[in-house]
Amino acid sequence: MISIVLCEDDKNQLDRLTQVVENFVLFHEKEFELSIATNNPKDCLDKIISEEKDHVVYFLDIDLSNSISGIDLAIEIRKRHVESKIAFITTHEEMAPLTLQKQIEPINFIEKDFGPEKIRDEVFKTLELSKERFVQERKPSENFSFYVGSSLINIDIRDVLMLEPSSIPHRIVLHCKNQEYEFYGKLSEIDKDYSRLFRSSKSSLINVENIQKYDLHSRIIFFANNISCKCSVMQVKALRKQIAQNN
Repeated sequence: MISIVLCEDDKNQLDRLTQVVENFVLFHEKEFELSIATNNPKDCLDKIISEEKDHVVYFLDIDLSNSISGIDLAIEIRKRHVESKIAFITTHEEMAPLTLQKQIEPINFIEKDFGPEKIRDEVFKTLELSKERFVQERKPSENFSFYVGSSLINIDIRDVLMLEPSSIPHRIVLHCKNQEYEFYGKLSEIDKDYSRLFRSSKSSLINVENIQKYDLHSRIIFFANNISCKCSVMQVKALRKQIAQNN
């Protein structure tokens, strides 16, 4: 469950922001909860200090009329909860460089001058993006390793698109997001070693996370860089299950 924390010192603006968030949570109640909405930064600070989980999205007024500013709260969040997401609500765009200097890494800046619909869209976008980032960060990093000649190559498996046999016997072509490699190996052995990859057919081993499109009728799987392969009839059901689990 992802918690949402709101801190805005203007009562009217806080009420409007709370309404927007409550409307979002109403349709995402299994994933999100509104933990606290306050116009008192000290209450927000207490929440930050007592919070035990990292999956929290904070919407902070950057210029609170208090001895504790939104920047101060964000710094405290970063000290304690590295993975938490921070969105600033502000009329001061010029303060954006300060957040970079303080290494706060906000996920969004929402301007108070935006109209109600734009603010709603930005809040919704922030929450959806935060969820995506949390999901991605939960996935453990894993290297895909192979030899080219006598050199050991290690690649983040998240960069792998697919592997297929080369036209040269006993060699494998590895398609990545930004590069292509060829090395000696067997798909069957790679399939056993890397559970993150899916055997879509006898001649292809793919990273389901990087699928751009899957055509149900032709069974063709599309990736970036015009890379594609065909899913065998036997693996169609398993592939659809894998795709569903990654969405």
